Amino acid sequence: MKTEIPLTEKPSWQIIVCANNGYPEPLELPTIDKEPFPNAVVLYVDYMLNRLVSLCPANLTAENDWKSDKPIPWFINALGNDRPPMKAGEIPQRFFRTILARFGHHYLDDQLYGGYVKRIIAFQKSEYRLIFHMGNDGHSGNWIRVSARKAEDKTANTVSEVTPRKLGEPQG
Repeated sequence: MKTEIPLTEKPSWQIIVCANNGYPEPLELPTIDKEPFPNAVVLYVDYMLNRLVSLCPANLTAENDWKSDKPIPWFINALGNDRPPMKAGEIPQRFFRTILARFGHHYLDDQLYGGYVKRIIAFQKSEYRLIFHMGNDGHSGNWIRVSARKAEDKTANTVSEVTPRKLGEPQG
């Protein structure tokens, strides 16, 4: 007689692997033209992704070091030019984990406390390949990195050289 023991806890991380070169089916990204207030979490996350894909190829980053109550800046680094990363937005610290939870729930398939996933995003009649890396945990810190390229851009197997890192390490 075989006894099965049900899992009572969901793993704290997972890697989503699918057909279509490792990318799940496209998610539709709505167009949001004006920066919403950060407590409009769904709109704010989609707005940041709007900004990111409009500058492809590019990386979006944000992190909270918890050493102050200062607002948390979001940066976009457009790849292939010598310009420094531009500040894409800023949110009060109290909204940061909520916004990370939205990324984790909707874009990282419920990986709320850190994770990695590849996605295809459909936006304004184009498709984009995105790679999401997120740390949302007291041990590794709270941060997110999203890298994006147009789907037809076949210059690399990965979107960028962004890799997970510990909080406070220099960005790659």
